[in-house]
Amino acid sequence: MTFSFMISTLLIICLLVIVINIVKDANKKQERPSLFSLIIFGLLLLNWILYMTSFYTYIPATISEILFLPIWFTLALSGLIVAILNKRKNSSFSIAIGGISVFSGFFGLFLYWLSNM
Repeated sequence: MTFSFMISTLLIICLLVIVINIVKDANKKQERPSLFSLIIFGLLLLNWILYMTSFYTYIPATISEILFLPIWFTLALSGLIVAILNKRKNSSFSIAIGGISVFSGFFGLFLYWLSNM
């Protein structure tokens, strides 16, 4: 394993633990997030894990180019929509998923810009 892979895995695990604790503490006062919100959050994390483990390099380049950026932007946009819809019901989860979605969207734009250089 490379050092960057271990650091990125550690950061993802820390992020997951922080978000779970925020949601758990906030659920004492607020509603539980909807199933759709949890699915989008799981897909965002899965997308980051697949990116960090270089999964997209194992599939052929033409398929990878077709799948990578559309999935990335679709998940970022759906995460923002979920964050906006859940703002009143569960604000702490909304902030967490909104932050991850915005970060993913900007990172996807950066990768798009970098791939066109």
